[in-house]
Amino acid sequence: LGFMGIAPDYRTHERFKTTPLEAVADARAALRWVQANSAALGIDPAKVIVGGNSAGGHLALWTALSTTPPGSSLNEAPLQKPAGLILFSAVSDTSMLSGYTPRRFGDHATALSPLHQLDEKMPPVLAFHGDADKTVPYSQAVALHEKLLASGNRSELITVPGGSHSFSSQFPEWKNKGREYVLKFLKELQLSAGKR
Repeated sequence: LGFMGIAPDYRTHERFKTTPLEAVADARAALRWVQANSAALGIDPAKVIVGGNSAGGHLALWTALSTTPPGSSLNEAPLQKPAGLILFSAVSDTSMLSGYTPRRFGDHATALSPLHQLDEKMPPVLAFHGDADKTVPYSQAVALHEKLLASGNRSELITVPGGSHSFSSQFPEWKNKGREYVLKFLKELQLSAGKR
């Protein structure tokens, strides 16, 4: 389809004894690196799509926010917003009152919550979430979707009926279904020429 795939890594507590602050900083720095090196990579920095699953969805959202979160540097912020976001079972709320594992985020629970830091203008979002997800509640996806729409942004929420956090393993047919939705999304954003 003419895309280049880039798979950045980020620090986690299990491997580096770090906190979510470092993970968010790494995601933002990774997008900046891609954009700053776009000429060498042979890509258009204005056509970068960022995606993520679960905690990776949380990080993907942070690449699209102009607020500099705690633990991150303005010098490592993305040079521009992604052209779009593709989220799977994403963590979008880490706030103390309604968020996912807020204790893990400590004093920064709300400051690191994308739902509470959304910009007025956000990239188009395509989100997938199972309505039986017991890890990251489906209500998070609904809240993000509704808030994006209420502020005039483009958001499409694909609900997987009976889907768990790992719905594509639970329902293998969603691997192909998901690809079809993603390709349609990219075509609508004029980022894909389709099959060659």
